[in-house]
Amino acid sequence: MRPVSSRPLLHREAGHPARVERNGELFYVLLMGIYEDADRARRAVDSLPDEIGGAEPWIRPLGSLQSAMLRADRLAGSKRY
Repeated sequence: MRPVSSRPLLHREAGHPARVERNGELFYVLLMGIYEDADRARRAVDSLPDEIGGAEPWIRPLGSLQSAMLRADRLAGSKRY
């Protein structure tokens, strides 16, 4: 995992960290919001802070994200972060 920025972000800009499983590996992602549809989520990417805006967003349906988080818990042996 690489740092998004060398300077700390304000709490409201930082998002909420979540652990997910993808292709059998654990990843940590920042949840930046919940949107009504994928199009609105894509438009919201333009308003991200510069420190985060360079990262590639991983826009997912909420159910898919929940499943990835549950798989991550199982992969990690149900240990919290």
